[in-house]
Amino acid sequence: MANKPERPSGGWKIHEKQLQDLYDWINRERLVDAPGLQETPFGKRITKHDFKFKPQFSPFFNKTDSYTLQLGIKTGYVYAPHDSGSSTHLQMLHRFPVEPKIGSTLLSASTSPVLTLEPSATNHIFLKLTWGVFISAIGGWSHESSHAFKVDDQVTGTNYTGYEDDHTHGSGESAGDSHRHTIPALTVGTGYLKVNKRTYYLTGAEFITQTSATPPTETATVTNMLAGWIKLDANGEVDTASNDGFRWFLEGAIHTEKAPDYVTGETSPSRTEPVAPIASTGESIPGA
Repeated sequence: MANKPERPSGGWKIHEKQLQDLYDWINRERLVDAPGLQETPFGKRITKHDFKFKPQFSPFFNKTDSYTLQLGIKTGYVYAPHDSGSSTHLQMLHRFPVEPKIGSTLLSASTSPVLTLEPSATNHIFLKLTWGVFISAIGGWSHESSHAFKVDDQVTGTNYTGYEDDHTHGSGESAGDSHRHTIPALTVGTGYLKVNKRTYYLTGAEFITQTSATPPTETATVTNMLAGWIKLDANGEVDTASNDGFRWFLEGAIHTEKAPDYVTGETSPSRTEPVAPIASTGESIPGA
């Protein structure tokens, strides 16, 4: 910045007074532009800066000396149910932020963790969500030291005298006589349906990568969300020969939950419940 000029002096008295007043006013008002300030005919204004906003989970790349491309991910949060595992019916918190990791390192670490991408391949990036579960016997009726659903329908009979014509048994003159039978009371006791509810809460989130286009097989406690994909050539550069070469599906915070499962309340069922999902087939990856 140029040095400030000296305060003017000399010349006609009226001119000297005017110049000195102008000089003092400029110094007092600090009209020389400073960082962040802009002078206008209407006064000072804060200079507008167009900051480029990057949403949560925005991807960024790093090229190593060995020309290996690495993928980093801006810090973001997954809002999901939280619990310590000791609840019996509803989660402690229906929504609570969880910060994902890459490996064992949080995205917000001072040194950003990265995923190393494979050259000559399409790298698929998944957000792996791991769920905890607590089990509760549901139903509003006490049953065998637990709870169950009471079955209201029941079969109940009363003493009934039936009449049968020409019922033949025995021998003699009355073998074919009409006679009556008394049917004893028939009662089926109150029934109960035992059902267990499996309620899920998020225990961890991690970004992983694989070159196979087939999503990882999920389990009752693991969900894999496709976050994006990037296709690299042999030099580790984005390969756009057959498509865009890169797609990213996450932008901003994620809100998720896993629906509960309902399984038998019996202790020794004839199959393992919940039944595990089968491997995915027929899916179409956007842009690939």
